[in-house]
Amino acid sequence: MWGLLFPRSERLGMKIGFVLIGTNKYIELVENCIASLRKHVKIPGAQLEFVVLTDRVYYLADAPDTSSYYVDHLPWPLITLLRYYNFSKYSYAFDGFDYVYYIDADMLAVGDIGIEIIGNRVACQHPGLWGRKASQMPFERNPRSTAFMVTGEEYTKYFFGALQGGSREEFLKMSKILSERITADLKENRIAIWHDESQMNRYFHENPPDKILGLDFAHVCKWFGDPIAGQTKIVALDKDHNEFRKEMY
Repeated sequence: MWGLLFPRSERLGMKIGFVLIGTNKYIELVENCIASLRKHVKIPGAQLEFVVLTDRVYYLADAPDTSSYYVDHLPWPLITLLRYYNFSKYSYAFDGFDYVYYIDADMLAVGDIGIEIIGNRVACQHPGLWGRKASQMPFERNPRSTAFMVTGEEYTKYFFGALQGGSREEFLKMSKILSERITADLKENRIAIWHDESQMNRYFHENPPDKILGLDFAHVCKWFGDPIAGQTKIVALDKDHNEFRKEMY
């Protein structure tokens, strides 16, 4: 019976990595996010580890399940735009992982998370864009951008950059391709309208996810009210973006 419930790789044990970016004040949010994931990710036989890209590499040094790698604290939006470059730069940090998930530091797990997140390419629908027409979604419309997407009704989903992942191989493949595309745009002094999220959306429409997570993984309280007990898995915290993006800690 157990073998019918979980694929062979899961029954033998999986190593799942969550990667977070936490420079400057964001490192405080990283600590809370990791604690919430430790509590709520409940996948039978899975070993969790956390990779933190930060300018404060000693902040989490006492956590045995967490490794930190140095990245500069850059002005917005470069710190988020260059995430795929940094994922590729530190690709060795994911050695031995079966699955890798990026999650924003200002996300917080509030409900139990299971095998519903397991997939080769995993995306999450944007909580603010459900049910909109393709023409109303904020895809990059500049044909000179490497994130360019034409207006087409086939684009029925816009994905949330705050949560994404999949198998280690697919995650690193995506990171390499998007790092190269973003670099090409920067050389032309160009940044897509929603930065790395625009690039990710282009990639996922070229390479459709086999697992799409819904609003229960991207609950925004100021839009939807309090989390729903037994349903909401992850909430996006409300915070003062300007305060957290200040250059000085």
